[in-house]
Amino acid sequence: MENPAETFVPKVISDLVARLKEATGHDGRIERLDVRTWRMTTESDRVRVTVDFDIKANGKVRRKGSTLAIGGVPQPLAQGFEDLVRIFKEEDSGQDPAPVVAGEEKPPVIEPMPPARPIEDAPSIVQAAYQAMTRTGKLPVEVGEDENGRWVIGVETDTRVLRLGYARVRKQWGIGGLQVIVDGVDRSREAGGDISKALALLLGPGAAPEAEKRIGSPSRSARSIAVETRRATVIRN
Repeated sequence: MENPAETFVPKVISDLVARLKEATGHDGRIERLDVRTWRMTTESDRVRVTVDFDIKANGKVRRKGSTLAIGGVPQPLAQGFEDLVRIFKEEDSGQDPAPVVAGEEKPPVIEPMPPARPIEDAPSIVQAAYQAMTRTGKLPVEVGEDENGRWVIGVETDTRVLRLGYARVRKQWGIGGLQVIVDGVDRSREAGGDISKALALLLGPGAAPEAEKRIGSPSRSARSIAVETRRATVIRN
């Protein structure tokens, strides 16, 4: 006879699997990794997404981390449920995304900024990235924290948008989402999850001379962020 405790699955996880199946047509599966950890996996011929969850002593379920791969190649995380559904539909059956018809372009969905928080309260890796961006003198930078403890650095001008998320997984901080929009075009995939490339896309080639006066070069600022990001594997807060 099965032990109910061994077959128990938190409702938030089973609901997510059901929502993805309804939206994409692909079945998902749920694995129990240990006594407090579950993994949800949904995949098609080309797309595979996993989301890990753990349950705290107080019964609260928290997302621990996610992965996204297309054609077996790791990709930046989707910017929410709707973006993930879009990726599945575009990549289904190995087909290329449908061509955009002139006059029918749809603006990208910008991730909303979470409630603002003092930068002094942020993890050290978030503070380092924030300071490197503000030193360029070109970016109006803000920072916030959502209800799940995910920190987001945001930049928003008339033509450029950045959302750089940091999430805590097993007491370690790392990138938890990167969105780059330039002139109304989502260039997140072009950045490829690389903050250096994202910052270069955001600043543009014309920003280099002025940025050099402040930090040496835009790439130096980008490299400083990238270095701090790599250190996330050993930073604990």
